[in-house]
Parts: sequence; structure tokens; C-alpha cells
Amino acid sequence: MKTLLALLLTTLGVFAKPVLAPTNYPLAYFTERLAEDFADILYEIPADVDPAFWRPTDAQISAIQKADLIIMNGATYEKWAVTTSLPDDRIVDTSLAFTDTFIESENTITHSHGKEGEHSHGGLATTTWLDLSQANQQAAAIKDALLATFPEQADSIKQAYRKLEKDLMDLHAKMKKAADSLSTKTFLASHPIYQYFARAYGLRIHALVWDAKMELTEEALAELAKIQQKHPAAKTFIWDREPTPGHIPSLEKLGLKSIVITPVFGKPDPRTDFLQAMEKNLNALISAGK
Repeated sequence: MKTLLALLLTTLGVFAKPVLAPTNYPLAYFTERLAEDFADILYEIPADVDPAFWRPTDAQISAIQKADLIIMNGATYEKWAVTTSLPDDRIVDTSLAFTDTFIESENTITHSHGKEGEHSHGGLATTTWLDLSQANQQAAAIKDALLATFPEQADSIKQAYRKLEKDLMDLHAKMKKAADSLSTKTFLASHPIYQYFARAYGLRIHALVWDAKMELTEEALAELAKIQQKHPAAKTFIWDREPTPGHIPSLEKLGLKSIVITPVFGKPDPRTDFLQAMEKNLNALISAGK
């Protein structure tokens, strides 16, 4: 993926290769695997920023506008794009195939955490790729756009997609198998981002609007206690990232085991890719059944 220097060179039109601009890390991962070496991937979103609430600079917007394909998640994910002029003929809406099954988010509380600042989780649920069958549809949309735009690369694109599809659908099957034993369990979660994950794998998940690094104040614990009263069978709490170490024993005192299921919207670790992060999610789900 491109460095900031590479982004500036793209803006100046220096690159000979086509430029593909995905708008979150899962899409960047799919695009990189499908395009392999024939295109450059323009992805400059910091790892610790949720791409759904990212605010690109003028230079970054200019570079994206000049990309050969702008690969978007859809489902109202890219908040910055609402006020940005983008070339319609080069936009790939990767969730277009399942728009009729979008989920409305029930949480509309505005809150602030991390570098993205204040934001709300109201409107459509956007973490579509946590349902790995939908992730595969999104990868297929990228594949189709690449085939239409770069027909001379058809053989390599098709071959790369077959491998990616197998990886995604194999993991989807493993996730479904792991979730089968959890169908009678109830989960609590730190964030309202697991709607597609819950639907795909038959899980009951009730979410707060917490940050993993927030202080567990008396007010926060009282909020949790109210949800526990509504869902007394819940024994597992899902964090969207590693929480502050003290949070785990605090929840254990309340009878809640902590697991981490990352939404993988940003690159999780320099040594970890999308599939590896989802494998960790799978292992976390398996541990919840023990």
C-alpha cells in the first residue's frame, strides 16, 4: 500500500500503474489480493482511526478523485464522501448486491472516542464484512469492476478471486460451525457494530456504546447493570478491541467473561492481515462456548 510520498506522487500523476483507492482496510485487503502486482493501492487511513469517520485532507481527496477505481463499502459507511465530489463512473459500491438486506442500527447515541472524535452509530449498520458471506460478495464486486476496467488482466484477477473466495467462505463455514453451539447464549457488547455478524451466525448480541479504553465509572457500571437485568443469561462481554487490563476483572466480578471480536475496519497489526484477524475472532467465539 502507498506511503504518503507515494500519495503525493499519485497526485502529480507520476505512477505508471493504475491506482485503486479502497475506503477501508477490508476492502484494501481484498483489492490488494485481487490486483496483485498490476495496480497500486492508495490507502492512507491511519490504523487507529475508524475509516467510517475518517476525514481526508484536501490532498488525499484529490488523490482519491484521480484514482482509476474508488472502491467503497456503501451502506452509508463513508461519511466524508457525502460532502465530496467523486467521479461516479469510477466508484465501485461493493455492498450494492445486498442493499435489500441492510440492517438499521438501533443505537443513535452520539459519543466520542479515539482520533475520529464525536460521532453517532445511528442509521444503517455499516460493518457489512463481518458477515463473511457478504465480505465475499464485496470481494466479488471488486473482481467484477477490475475485470471490466482491466480486461487484459482477466486471468490473474479470476485466479486471485478463486483463492480469496475459498479463504473467505471456508472461514465463514468455520464461523457458522463455532456459532452453532452458542445459539442459546446471549452476549453483551461494547459497541453497536455486530449487527451483520450476529445475523450471519445466529447470535444474540445486545450492545452498549462503550470505548475499550474508557474509565469504568460508577455511571458506566450502573448502565451495564441495567442491561444485565434485562438479559440475565448473558455471561460473555464482547469488546471491539483489547480493553484496559483492569476492565476484565471488573466485569468478571459481575459474572461476565471478556472476549475480543475486532471489526477489522483498520489494519489490526503490521504482522496481521484481514483473514488472520478474523481467525482470531473465530477463536474468540470458540472460547465463548467453553
